Amino acid sequence: MAKNKRDKIRDLKKAFQKHKVLKIEELFEVIGTTSKRTVNRYIKELEHLTSYTHKGRYYTLREIVEFDAHGLWHYDDIGFSKHGTLFDTITYFVEHSEKGMTGKELNTESHTEVKYALLDLVKEEKLSRAKPNKVYVYLSSDSGKAQKQMQRREETTAHQTIDEETSFRVLVAAYKFVEDPPSPEQVADFLKNQGSKISLKVVLQVFQRYGLEKKT
Repeated sequence: MAKNKRDKIRDLKKAFQKHKVLKIEELFEVIGTTSKRTVNRYIKELEHLTSYTHKGRYYTLREIVEFDAHGLWHYDDIGFSKHGTLFDTITYFVEHSEKGMTGKELNTESHTEVKYALLDLVKEEKLSRAKPNKVYVYLSSDSGKAQKQMQRREETTAHQTIDEETSFRVLVAAYKFVEDPPSPEQVADFLKNQGSKISLKVVLQVFQRYGLEKKT
């Protein structure tokens, strides 16, 4: 006896409950067709998701998925996103980031390679980008928001780049002025005369970190 539409939808649901994730060829087998249009017609009857990885070749049911804090769910290396496609997911991550995101950061966040998707998103002006320190940072398509994201990244980077060796050199230079506690400007000038590239901004940050500001 030939199965009707209700039977095939029931078979689809059972297959998903058993295997969690199915690719299009497996859906063909369950329904008994080789037409993607037919598969789409049946699967629309179920609340389903399409993978944002593997070029959208995999499907699952919404009731199976448990999204993490970033709105992602993975079954082995197959990823599903509450934000939609890979393009939608990348755009969401960048737009909601405080300081933009690099390609490497997006690879880590999305658990997949995003290089070519980023090129398309920039080309379509859905994202913007800047290149400080020889690494592209992907930013909001809104110029005002992108400027704020870039400013936050630069501030964070400035603090992170003051390593222990740099701090030590600033402190040593400061303590050469034993008789009179020096100003950050004096220490910066001293370091510059010694051939150092440590800037006044960095000296100021070290002074703040170690409480070396002059008391008035």
